[in-house]
Amino acid sequence: MLDLVFMWKSPKMIALTVLTAGLYVILLYPLQGLTFFGGYADFGRVGVGFPIAFSFLFGPAAAWGTAIGNVIRDIAESHLDPSSFFGFIGNFLLGYIPYKLWRATKTEKPKFLSIRNFALVASCAVSACILCGLVIGWGLFWLDYTPFMPTALIIGVTNAVWAVLVGYAVLALLYNFISEHKLLYTDLLNITSIPPKWNKSKTLAIAIFVISAIACFIIGGLFIIEPFALLLLVITCMVALAAVCK
Repeated sequence: MLDLVFMWKSPKMIALTVLTAGLYVILLYPLQGLTFFGGYADFGRVGVGFPIAFSFLFGPAAAWGTAIGNVIRDIAESHLDPSSFFGFIGNFLLGYIPYKLWRATKTEKPKFLSIRNFALVASCAVSACILCGLVIGWGLFWLDYTPFMPTALIIGVTNAVWAVLVGYAVLALLYNFISEHKLLYTDLLNITSIPPKWNKSKTLAIAIFVISAIACFIIGGLFIIEPFALLLLVITCMVALAAVCK
């Protein structure tokens, strides 16, 4: 996680953070009216595909940019309230999880015509979207703004759709250009270390994440439950993905 701090020493990484934040706000605005629950579970977030793609390209800059961009959007729409804190965290994870999961599994250049690489990129993106939905969904539930279900599911699934469809296309179009101009986060932050190989512990962590996420949706949807009764499962999801990203 040190890259989240060290990136602020790089002017180019700061510029990419600003770029991500600006594009996120601009791309979310046109479809802001296509929502459920008064705007708290957005369906028309086509712009989510860009921070997902930028995560693989710009790493921590995408995480900060996505989170900051979401707060700017809240301010612009006069929606800045306690829910913005959970929006910040959820959107930060949206930009942070994909590149960390990718580096935990692969280090070589993606082959975008490969079905295997598409599946891996999609898996990283969907995991980030589901965790984002769980965090924001739980936050809105705790604040008594909206029910946990279907809010968390709508956020997670709709974000995942745009993340895969738009995100992969943007990533495939931009990767070679960004790589050739040495603008990948690994170039800007001089990251040369090779992550540890995949092992049984990471497989177990992925299984725990999937089981915990499914349990969140089932319990939150079928039972009348207090927010803090779900918090342990949400935290388990976060810890499990953190273990994979190490």
